[in-house]
Amino acid sequence: MQELSMQPYAGMPKEVLLQFSTQARYRITREILFWLIIASSLVLVAATVAIIAMSPKCLGWWQASPIYQIYPRSYKDTDKDGNGDLKGIQEKLDHIQYLNIKTIWITSFYKSASNDAGYGIEDFQDIDPMFGTMKDFENLVAAIHDKGLKVIMDLIPNHTSDKHKWFQLSRNQTGKYTDYYIWHDCAHINGTTTPP
Repeated sequence: MQELSMQPYAGMPKEVLLQFSTQARYRITREILFWLIIASSLVLVAATVAIIAMSPKCLGWWQASPIYQIYPRSYKDTDKDGNGDLKGIQEKLDHIQYLNIKTIWITSFYKSASNDAGYGIEDFQDIDPMFGTMKDFENLVAAIHDKGLKVIMDLIPNHTSDKHKWFQLSRNQTGKYTDYYIWHDCAHINGTTTPP
């Protein structure tokens, strides 16, 4: 039987496809394309790594280093009254800087009755005498900034003492302060007052 000369065509059966795929011109073309794809992939990966390595860091100041939280009452006590104070924080700034800390978070040190760890604030514009004075705070902030550090002050405006001005004005339904707090009447059952 005479063997027919075949030409490649679309929709070739597997037997015909295998016959052509072993020919040098198709095998070499496939190998060249395969190695081009591998080389291109490696070049893209290398370029991506190089771009990432050479690009400037885009971290915000709060992401560049740990934030060091200080609870002033248990920090260094400079006046020997048994409670830490703002001057104690200032004296330890070199140590904080040595730890490579860039930001200090100071928890509540506002004027408070200290019934709930200092968060029942009586005045957001005053320093609790236990921790020092406004001058001590101003000196602390200046010293922090002189060392190139940042400071975050703990401020929770919706957590106040019942002695706070806002609370008193809200209790008396005075002007804009009326809705600063949510008020609900107590229940009176059999002569016993039950909170809401």
